[in-house]
Amino acid sequence: PDRISQLTDLEDFRVDSNNLSGEIPTAISSLSNLVVLRLNNNFLRGAVPDVFNDYFRLDFFDISNTALTGTIPRSIFSIPTVRLVYMSNCTLSGQIPPEFSTPPNLRDLYLDGNQLTGTVPSIADGQLEQLNEFLLQDNLIVGTMPQSVCDLRRDFILDDLWTDCGGATPEVDCDFPECCNRCFEGQSTASSRRKKRQLQDFLTKR
Repeated sequence: PDRISQLTDLEDFRVDSNNLSGEIPTAISSLSNLVVLRLNNNFLRGAVPDVFNDYFRLDFFDISNTALTGTIPRSIFSIPTVRLVYMSNCTLSGQIPPEFSTPPNLRDLYLDGNQLTGTVPSIADGQLEQLNEFLLQDNLIVGTMPQSVCDLRRDFILDDLWTDCGGATPEVDCDFPECCNRCFEGQSTASSRRKKRQLQDFLTKR
């Protein structure tokens, strides 16, 4: 895997849906010319290395539907060109980093189907004005959706803001449909979390 560091001119790396296993090598930090990085729909495990600080062209990042763990890599949000970020249905934990609002061209941010905790960070004026889809459901996030995020629904192009704001005791307090336009019941996601933990245990024993 470390030989991947030699592919410094590579622009498009798509290995999705290939039954790959193992961990993402830290040597991927050398692929700073990448425009597309798709690792989704594989049996990858371990933490996502936070090694994207030198990337300057990345547009598309997808690690969805894997058994990857650890926290969200903050450096992915340091890439000024990043537009599509998909991290659905992994086993990521920890909180949403405040840096998530930094990329000026971010259009899609999918964080659903993980074990994220804490609250949704507020954003500053002028941030995330291109955000169109922000998916947060099936997590352990609590608290109130920041008004600064809700304002993106009113003032800009945010079409989809989904979170666990449904049921009698919602995990997230979010006005429907003015702010969050789809609410999920947090308790109904317990079975999916169990399935993800079972998959993680299976991959660990391989």
